[in-house]
Amino acid sequence: MKRIVVGEQRVKEYVAKKVDEDDFGQCASIGLLDENDKILAGVVYNMWSGYSICMHIGAEENSNWFSRRFATACFNATFGYFNCNRATGLVRKSNIKAQKFVLKLGFREEGVVRQACHDGEDLILYGMLARECRFLRLGDKK
Repeated sequence: MKRIVVGEQRVKEYVAKKVDEDDFGQCASIGLLDENDKILAGVVYNMWSGYSICMHIGAEENSNWFSRRFATACFNATFGYFNCNRATGLVRKSNIKAQKFVLKLGFREEGVVRQACHDGEDLILYGMLARECRFLRLGDKK
């Protein structure tokens, strides 16, 4: 059975490796583990401003990790626990699969952050407002 964990260092390290990030700085995390305690997916939250937060998602390819339960936990953290009105995601321009995934989650493309990666690649900027999140109960939306 899959289980959700909060705040584990190994989840932060896993996501950092998946998204090619050296250091998230001060951050929090949620991870999804399989029955053998292997990480299937993780979300790291950083750059929290009190009303906005960045979400970084890393997951195993070719695994059946996504579930409404995990997505609900992640977005309840974003819009409930952190009490944000906005979530921001950044995806490499070359990562078409991740771009399609965040759009399916409900993020909207908002622009391009030019040459933002260490190798000069652009990042696509995505945002989601609490009222747009389909993973929250109607009463939870701001």
